[in-house]
Amino acid sequence: MIDTEPEWDDSSRRAALALQAHEDEKCPLCSRPMSVCQAEENEFNFVVDPPSRCNATTARLKVLARRAKDDSVDQDTENALLWGARLKG
Repeated sequence: MIDTEPEWDDSSRRAALALQAHEDEKCPLCSRPMSVCQAEENEFNFVVDPPSRCNATTARLKVLARRAKDDSVDQDTENALLWGARLKG
């Protein structure tokens, strides 16, 4: 008989359960603990920082907008394409 180790020991199970509890407490919109972002006493206590721009996404969206206007592009399969972005040079 071959002696094998269990896939999950007590320590691994505790860590996995703790991670799941942490994930369950996160707000699906902002990823903060729901006890913070959804607390009545915090209703007017958040401030919003000015936005920042993802230049890679801006470049990708410009390409997609041009392609949407291009009659030679098969628009039926366009959404299946994966577009990456990289820095020049």
